[in-house]
Amino acid sequence: MQKTCGLCEFESFSPLAKSRDYKNRNLQEEVKAHLKSRQELVKLLESLSEAQWQRTGTHAAYGPMTVLELAVFMVWHDLNHIEQIARSLGLSEAVG
Repeated sequence: MQKTCGLCEFESFSPLAKSRDYKNRNLQEEVKAHLKSRQELVKLLESLSEAQWQRTGTHAAYGPMTVLELAVFMVWHDLNHIEQIARSLGLSEAVG
């Protein structure tokens, strides 16, 4: 039986989530793809020099940030979603 992302009730207030149709995606495949993407990112980040960590760019929503600041933001963002998932599954005591 294929599991879908039944945790995605937030689509009603998130146009981006609705356009990505999360609730009809296969949860295991999405987690697997996300983990692979993060592993590739970690590999890339491990190869950066000190100067490269300090390079800046402009995030569409948050403005100027360094590569280091973006990496920290991404970790926080992932942890935030992990907490949301845990709460949706009734595992909130595990995260807080």
